[in-house]
Amino acid sequence: RSPSRGLGDVYKRQVVLTPQITSIYNYTHNCGANVMGFGINGNRLYIPCTTPKIIDISTIGAFSELSDGSAVVPRPDGIDFAISGNYGFSSEDGKLRVYDVSSDTFSFVTEIPYSVSTFRNLNEMIIDGNYLYTSDYNEVKVYSFDISNPLSPVLVSNFTSPQIDWPEQIRLINGYLVFNHFNNNNKVFIDISNPTNLSQAGFLTSAGGGWGSAMTITDNNLFTCDSG
Repeated sequence: RSPSRGLGDVYKRQVVLTPQITSIYNYTHNCGANVMGFGINGNRLYIPCTTPKIIDISTIGAFSELSDGSAVVPRPDGIDFAISGNYGFSSEDGKLRVYDVSSDTFSFVTEIPYSVSTFRNLNEMIIDGNYLYTSDYNEVKVYSFDISNPLSPVLVSNFTSPQIDWPEQIRLINGYLVFNHFNNNNKVFIDISNPTNLSQAGFLTSAGGGWGSAMTITDNNLFTCDSG
């Protein structure tokens, strides 16, 4: 009989069965408004808000602010910020704005306003190759933009279906977009094999009802929580 060995076995099992979540670093920023989304590219964190920030996150425990974009006109103060190479895309209420961030600053390049396109309230974005995907909870549509030339993004496809209602969160898995919804608990899968002709591949409804609140995908499994 070996008490020390027995205690060690118990301790190891306890660690495996009851993992602890530990905050390793807390960074406080002053953005002047609630942050709804942000972009990460390498060791840079991009925060769109009233006073947008670019943060160096190369050293955990010692983040440093590289740029304060409060003087930028117009500011990237939208819902989300996505990065492709040297350019950042900000989803505003009725605009898709483009910024050059190559010098660790926000330098406004161009925008596609609602009057030119068919969207009013853009939400979360995701970039895959030369295409940017997002949704509009007001128009109740999913959009595809060709960003092969970041200086001149082009809206190439939009799609809607009876299952799409106030789309918000967006995830990408195996060539399909998955959208969560604020107004229902549908998870809609969009086929992007042809980005210029988006189509619905299927949908599922979370058990228990309620509004879709959050979701994540790992190892081909979708995890979601609903408010109801």
